[in-house]
Amino acid sequence: MLLSPDQEQELLEKNMPKIYRAVDNFMAKCSMETVNIPYDDFVQEVSIAFIQYVRRCKTLDKTNIFPWYSAMGAMRDLVLSYQPMSCPKSSHRFSEIIHNMPRTVSIDALSASSGLEIDGMSKHWVDDKETQIDFDIFMSDQPENTRRIASMRVYGMTHKEIANQCGTTQEAIRKRLKRLSNSYMKSQEEANDE
Repeated sequence: MLLSPDQEQELLEKNMPKIYRAVDNFMAKCSMETVNIPYDDFVQEVSIAFIQYVRRCKTLDKTNIFPWYSAMGAMRDLVLSYQPMSCPKSSHRFSEIIHNMPRTVSIDALSASSGLEIDGMSKHWVDDKETQIDFDIFMSDQPENTRRIASMRVYGMTHKEIANQCGTTQEAIRKRLKRLSNSYMKSQEEANDE
C-alpha cells in the first residue's frame, strides 16, 4: 500500500504513545543490563520499524495494528550494535576473549524480547526487518488470546507464568505456541512458493 509522506507522518504521530510504551517496556526489562543508549535512539529505531511495517501493509486496516514484534526486534538490534565485539585471527583465542569480555547485555534479556526462543521458531528465524514485518502481519491475523500468549512469551514469561495468567496448564500453553510456530512456518513456506 502506498501512502503519502503526510499520511505516514499522521500514522506515526497517532502511534507515538505505543512507540513510547514499547521503548519504556524494553528499557524497564533491560535497563540495568543495557549499555548507555540514548532514549531517543530507541524511539527512532521503533519509529523506523513502524514506518517499514506500514509500507508493507496491504490494507489501511492493517495499519491500525501496532507491530510490537518489529519494535522489539529493532530495539534488540540497536542494543546489539552497541556491543563491543571483535574476532581474533586465531580461533583458539576466541573463547578466551569472549569469557574475558565485560558483561554488557544478558543474553536472557535479549532472547526474551527478540523472538529467538518461541518454541521452535528460532531454527528458522531470519533476523531481518522484512521477516519481522511479515511476522507482525501474520500475528495480526491471529486471535487476540493467541497474540496475548505470544506477547507474554516474547516478553520473557515462562510457560508456567503464562498458564497461571490464562488459567490453563503449561502443556496447553506449549501446544498453543507450537501450533502458532507451525502455522507461521507454513505461512512462510506458502509465501516463498508464490
